[in-house]
Amino acid sequence: MRSYDDRDDCYSRILDAMSESHSDVPGEQEYAIAHLIYFGAMLGDKTWLSDNLRFEKYVYELYERSADQNYEPAREFLFRSYTRILVDEWSRQHSGMTLPTAVLSDRELLPVAVDWMFEQAEIGRADAQYAAGYIYEYGLGRESNLVLAKIWYSRAAAANHESAQERLSKLAANNAKSP
Repeated sequence: MRSYDDRDDCYSRILDAMSESHSDVPGEQEYAIAHLIYFGAMLGDKTWLSDNLRFEKYVYELYERSADQNYEPAREFLFRSYTRILVDEWSRQHSGMTLPTAVLSDRELLPVAVDWMFEQAEIGRADAQYAAGYIYEYGLGRESNLVLAKIWYSRAAAANHESAQERLSKLAANNAKSP
């Protein structure tokens, strides 16, 4: 039995777990390991994962590997997590508040979140298309561009995404008010 002296040995534990477990479902193994680390950190020492950016990035890499294998729970987890990062960034930009230290790692993940949303939008996921419109409308990790925002909202609206339909209506109303 291997002994682990400190939290930095977590990486070794992950590799051991991956080599010992087997799953026939593509992406399930990576998802399970990422969840163990993510929720284990949340239940134990809540600051450990956010203070250890190397492991946080590794956890997200595992979720992304799982999602890349079309494992739907991983896609949903990433979508919720990355949406939260985008909303936090929007709130930070519009409130003028200084970002708390605990959320600094989210700022580091913002480009990853934006890129992942666009990958999902390109393959036709309506909620990611809505998020792409939101990213362009508010300039979250990309330069603000209302033309591109409307294009992405239109794609999501064509798939009956209600929030995208509402944003398009509001943008059209704002255009009508402008001289």
